[in-house]
Amino acid sequence: MCDRQANAVWEQLHLASLKRLAKLENQLPVRDFDMFIIWHRLGILILLVPIVVFVTIQLVVDAALGQGFYIAHLWPKVVGGLLTALAVGAFGYSMNKNEPRPRKHRLFFLPVEYWSAVVAALTVVMAVRSN
Repeated sequence: MCDRQANAVWEQLHLASLKRLAKLENQLPVRDFDMFIIWHRLGILILLVPIVVFVTIQLVVDAALGQGFYIAHLWPKVVGGLLTALAVGAFGYSMNKNEPRPRKHRLFFLPVEYWSAVVAALTVVMAVRSN
């Protein structure tokens, strides 16, 4: 009988704390974060390069070395990141090579060819952190 009473008291306390938490949650201000992407001219196209490269690398690696190999190993992702950096640099350079400075293709205020360094740095950070 004592266990039942203790369980009943525990359930009442738990329910009361849940009600207080719900009441407190309703009083908190709701923050809604909007995300936006800033680009100039065709800079938005740079976002497609990593998608194309990583999907292609995954399909090729899984076809050549067996299903699930890409997910199980780090090196295909590092190769994909470095190939993405190379592709972004080449694509950005070809887009901006004949453009005057104010008319360059940009993503978040950076000319698109500079994003290759950002992608390469993120790839190195990913490789170091996963080991």
